[in-house]
Amino acid sequence: MEKQYQVYKDQGVEILAVNIAQSDYEVRQFAVQRNLTFPVVIDKDKSVMEAYTIRPLPTTLLVNQEGKIEKIITGEMSEEDIASYMEQIKPS
Repeated sequence: MEKQYQVYKDQGVEILAVNIAQSDYEVRQFAVQRNLTFPVVIDKDKSVMEAYTIRPLPTTLLVNQEGKIEKIITGEMSEEDIASYMEQIKPS
């Protein structure tokens, strides 16, 4: 995801990773080990997970410029999948 973020961030595509209920330390370590430059936040009480009815994990929400959910993807994605989805949601 980081690789595709570097390609698309200057084209108006943002990534916000939401971790479900892991510790701050674990999340920071994960981000540092993988050199993640996009924000990673923690949903400690699972309120985001419940608000968007996210099941199973991982789940990816593609959100357009207006804040509308365009697509929900469950499961892992390949680099090609991520690039394709970012291409779909980048501003025109």
